[in-house]
Amino acid sequence: MKRNNWTKAMTILLAAACLFLAALSGRAAMREDNYLVQVEGIPVSKELYSYFVSEALVQGAVKLDEAGKPLDMKALREVVKQRCAAYVAVNSELYNRKRALSLQLKSQAADRTAYYWRVFGNYYSSIGVDKQTITAVMTGQAAREELFRALYDEESSPRKVDDETVQAYFYGNYVAANCLRVYQTITLENGDRAMTPGEIKTLESKLDKFVAACNEEGNDFAILSQSEDYAETLGYVIPTEAVMRKGSGDPPDKVIEKVRLFSPNKVAMLQVDNYYLIGQGINMREEHNVAKYYQNYRGDCLWALKGAEYDMLLQELYQRYRADENVGAVEQLLRKWPWREIALTTTAPTTTTEAPTTTEAPTTTEAPTTTKKATTTTKKATTTKKPATTTKKATTTTKKSTTTTTTKKATTA
Repeated sequence: MKRNNWTKAMTILLAAACLFLAALSGRAAMREDNYLVQVEGIPVSKELYSYFVSEALVQGAVKLDEAGKPLDMKALREVVKQRCAAYVAVNSELYNRKRALSLQLKSQAADRTAYYWRVFGNYYSSIGVDKQTITAVMTGQAAREELFRALYDEESSPRKVDDETVQAYFYGNYVAANCLRVYQTITLENGDRAMTPGEIKTLESKLDKFVAACNEEGNDFAILSQSEDYAETLGYVIPTEAVMRKGSGDPPDKVIEKVRLFSPNKVAMLQVDNYYLIGQGINMREEHNVAKYYQNYRGDCLWALKGAEYDMLLQELYQRYRADENVGAVEQLLRKWPWREIALTTTAPTTTTEAPTTTEAPTTTEAPTTTKKATTTTKKATTTKKPATTTKKATTTTKKSTTTTTTKKATTA
């Protein structure tokens, strides 16, 4: 019996020793080859590090010399290290909250991955970034959006924004109308020219008749039905439903406030600079319109109300995560980086992928399209929606807060 116990004890000791040596060997291999940065002990892969190098360069986070090489390599390394920390921090915080991505956000992440890989796949491959890494980045974006929802749109959260506040923001800043623009220009073979005073007077007379015909019809769709009879006057542009937001700059806020007065049963015309905005109002408060408008833009409104505060909370969260470089591996990667080739390429992504788009990623209502077939040139009415994304903000403003606490690190990097 004693011999059996001794044998069992020796077996356990040998197994423990083997595991210890394997762990040391694995850590050495990881330290030398497989990671560039560790964030609170969580390794960030070479592929993900390369992505953040590219992102920092594309976004102009550091100044470059004529050959496309950073003037301050230490500054670049610090920026990339911070982005690695941000990536791990958000995933860890979501993990700590036992919060999974919604199906909507998972779908958006998959769509973003497919788009970026389809358009920029060759570029990413040239810097050693594979599709799996792009998936990780887009999922990280989705994690920021999910965390935003958890803080500001979850009933149990002390930071929950009540629906009355969101509604007040929406109805105070958004207007909708079926509208189009008609410009005071004449289209020629070699470009456009401004109308003469006589031509402007003639155009205004025709537009007045169009507005009168719409109001004589007197229903919700008058501007749409009458546009067929006045196609030449309108430049063959069909009025399109447009959602406008104050603060967008186009059209100016003072014009948006006038559009707000447009009646659903009456067509009105405004002159704005060198064009005429003709529209028929849409009552977004009607029950059948609430889902189409308020619910569709609710995420944008929530972000407008709390996005800046969220950025500050994220910045504080990032600062709590220590990132350590694998100096030798980083230096080796950057020595081999194709600086000049990347600087000269025209296929690198030019949009930021840091920010959350909006919490509910509302779909933008399309603006009227422009067709130059008539002597009167018309251009589109502008709808307002922030891209997204985003966005939208991984390493932005700083401010202290006590909301977001981290107790455990995720292992998703």
